[in-house]
Amino acid sequence: MNAVLLGFRLGTTLAPLVPRRLLVAAALLLADRLAARDTPQNRAHRRNIARVVGGDPADPQVRELARQAVRVQTLNYLDLFRSRRVRPKDVLARVEVAGLDHLKQALAGGRGAIVVSGHVGSVDMAGLAITALGIPGAALVEPLEPPALFELVATLRRRFGARLIPLGPDALKQAGAALRQNLALGIAIDWDIGGTGLEIPLFGHRMRLPGGPAILALRHGAPIVPVTCLRVGTERFSLTFEPPLPATETGSLQTRVRETTIQIGSFLERQLRGHPNQWVMFHNVWADPLDGEFPTIAPGGRQYGDRLAARDA
Repeated sequence: MNAVLLGFRLGTTLAPLVPRRLLVAAALLLADRLAARDTPQNRAHRRNIARVVGGDPADPQVRELARQAVRVQTLNYLDLFRSRRVRPKDVLARVEVAGLDHLKQALAGGRGAIVVSGHVGSVDMAGLAITALGIPGAALVEPLEPPALFELVATLRRRFGARLIPLGPDALKQAGAALRQNLALGIAIDWDIGGTGLEIPLFGHRMRLPGGPAILALRHGAPIVPVTCLRVGTERFSLTFEPPLPATETGSLQTRVRETTIQIGSFLERQLRGHPNQWVMFHNVWADPLDGEFPTIAPGGRQYGDRLAARDA
């Protein structure tokens, strides 16, 4: 059996049976060990964060921000494993929601809403919270191998009725159908999995962003609503919806897609600049080379967020 699939099956079976406090303590210890390893994923992660904060990947402050982000992601998996028995009221008890009217007003137009975020904090918890609030939702998701792993993860993610659309040849068609049904369609904007996206300037470099959100917005007239779901301590979350981003309505389709994607990139840049210690992106997302010189972070530079401890603040 695939080792990852076996791990997920064990996790979803055992995690609900063990006291959360013990699981959190173990998860944080595991996260620190994982963050210290010299792996391709960790190297890409530190380089991603270095570009956000303007430092060298080997800088102690960059490594500390990366360690905090690995803690966030490890706890995200823990929450995913425990979500099989979670009820809507359990999710809403852990999530403080702000700006929900922005999403409701966007959906009032009857053309759906494209809810965009980078992999900051927990996009899974954002999806669960939206559907727990009674808002019908869907999401474009990464296809996983083997298929049994995808189905296991999908079962957990659509716990409250969300529709999952695997990225593939028919994804835009299915996403368009979801928008015509006036669903809130979640799309991650910081990883162009297919490698066919647009090169957009971020942090003085070029990042590859998917063009799908802009194409769908322009084709279907759906508002683009930015969202950020941050982890607060080890237990709680802060979910914030922002006013819709403006879609470019003039020029050729290619120009409108690019200009609208730049608007999406501006939100992503602001999101990452504010929360680099919760950016859980372990792939190279840049269009320009990752090697070269990086300016070193000045001593006593800005600290991002609170460190995750074994208990909530």
